[in-house]
This record gives sequence, structure tokens and C-alpha cells, in this order.
Amino acid sequence: MEMVEYGRSNRWYNDYDSEIEFCKKHGFDFLQVWYKDGTLQGDKIAEPKEKTILEKGFPIIIHALFEIEDYDKYGEDLLRILKYLHHKEVIIHPVCHPLQSDSIFKLAECNKQLTELFYNNGITVYIENNSKLDPINYLPNELKIIFDCSPKTEFLLDIAHIDSYEHL
Repeated sequence: MEMVEYGRSNRWYNDYDSEIEFCKKHGFDFLQVWYKDGTLQGDKIAEPKEKTILEKGFPIIIHALFEIEDYDKYGEDLLRILKYLHHKEVIIHPVCHPLQSDSIFKLAECNKQLTELFYNNGITVYIENNSKLDPINYLPNELKIIFDCSPKTEFLLDIAHIDSYEHL
């Protein structure tokens, strides 16, 4: 039986050790660290960040903010980091600027290729929903397109995207 775990996002402007201590003190099971534009985000995580994260030993999950072109551009690097950290899961937060009529189909195909690559390396891909403020992978028919194209992709419902009625 799987247990519910509670995590929180790393505040990249804070000292990483302080973030870990806050998590331990308040009962968080893991820390979410963002990956964007080919790098782990965290102003105060000592370089090389992957090594620091591994040495600190506090569980993290990577939350990768990916534009459609980032799947090809950074997918292999993200896989390298995940393998280095011995991770079995990753969160993909899809974005698309500019949004075009075929963007959801391009996203679905890119996600399928990445999911297959990661799955073959023992890593589960979770794709999260967006809000209408970033309107891709938001509507039910768009989610269906993603999961019909890639049944190995898992879904992560990001409830932080419903923090106001403007997001619904």
C-alpha cells in the first residue's frame, strides 16, 4: 500500500541547508527542485548542484518546466541528472509560448518520446495539469490527447494551479 507523502517547492533564493532543515522540522517528506533551461534552479545550492543534492541526502523530486522545444533540447541532460540522483520519478510542467492550434499534438508527441526514453531507463514521467492562465494541457480533451498518445505517462494534479477562480 502506498502512503501519501508531502513535499514542498524549494525556494531557490534561500539557503539550501535552511530549506532542508525547514522540511525536517515541519514534517515534509521531500523537496521539489525545479529544472529550467537546462539547469537545476537554486541560487543557493552549491555547484555542482547535482552533487550537493546527492550529498545532502534529503529526498527531492525534480519539477521540469518544459517548453515544447525543451523536450529535445534538454531531455537527455535531464535523464543524466535523474540517473545520477538515482531517481525513479520526474514531474514535467509543460508550457507553450506561443500557443498554436497544433501545440497540444506537438506536446503529446514530445511527451511520448521523452516518456518512452525515461521509462526504458526505469523512470516514471508525471505530467501536470496547467491552469487557464497557461492554457495548454488544461482542458479535459487536451489531457485525453496527451494520455492517448502516451499511456505510460502518469498524471499529477497540481492543486496549486487552482489557488484562485481565475485559474479555473
